[in-house]
Amino acid sequence: IERVDGAYVKRNVADLANDLLRESVELPAGLAVDGSCRVELRGSTWTARNVGPVPIAPGGTARVVAVDGITLRVEAGN
Repeated sequence: IERVDGAYVKRNVADLANDLLRESVELPAGLAVDGSCRVELRGSTWTARNVGPVPIAPGGTARVVAVDGITLRVEAGN
C-alpha cells in the first residue's frame, strides 16, 4: 500500500509462487521420489522436492507443480 495524492493505493505485486508454476528446471543429480536437491531457477538457488510418482534421472528435467516457501515441489518433466 502506498500513498498517492492523499489516497492509499494498493500496488499489484507479482505472485512469485504462481508465476513459477510449470517452469522447468534441470536437475544436476538424480532425484528419488520424495527426495530433494538444490537447483537454479531464475538466478536463485532453490530446494527442489520430487513429489511425483517416479524418480527423475540425473540431468533430467523437472516441472514445478507447487511452491512451498523456499521449496519447489517438482515432478518429472515431459
